[in-house]
Amino acid sequence: MPERGNLSDRYLGEFCVFFLEQVLDQIEFMSGLIDPIGLGERLERYILVERDDLGNRRKDIVKVLKYLCFQGKVPRGEVAGIVGKSVSGSRSTIRMMIEKNLVVSDGEKTPLKLHLSEDTAEACFPRLYSPSRFADEMPKN
Repeated sequence: MPERGNLSDRYLGEFCVFFLEQVLDQIEFMSGLIDPIGLGERLERYILVERDDLGNRRKDIVKVLKYLCFQGKVPRGEVAGIVGKSVSGSRSTIRMMIEKNLVVSDGEKTPLKLHLSEDTAEACFPRLYSPSRFADEMPKN
């Protein structure tokens, strides 16, 4: 029986190169759709333009959400420093962000995390998610 070690190694190497090229292509494609660097600006536009229900706290909320875009989570006590207000003054902003489903937290003393709900998906990821884009594909009842 002839040995095929060299051929197998060569084809395995070629497959690995092919596979990694495909992975890199998909990473670049999804990064372009998601555009993580521009997420903060899209969130800001969404909050300032589309969310009238946030009243005079919109600018403070934008600061916190932009912080969360890059940090992932923020202890509640640090929110006051981000928005430039007292700890007690920042509590109402935190409460409003939780009520409006913009951030989530596992408990009253745990850090806040960005929550991108279905309501914010189209504004945050316009090239990735568009309900109207899928309307024709949805089954009719």
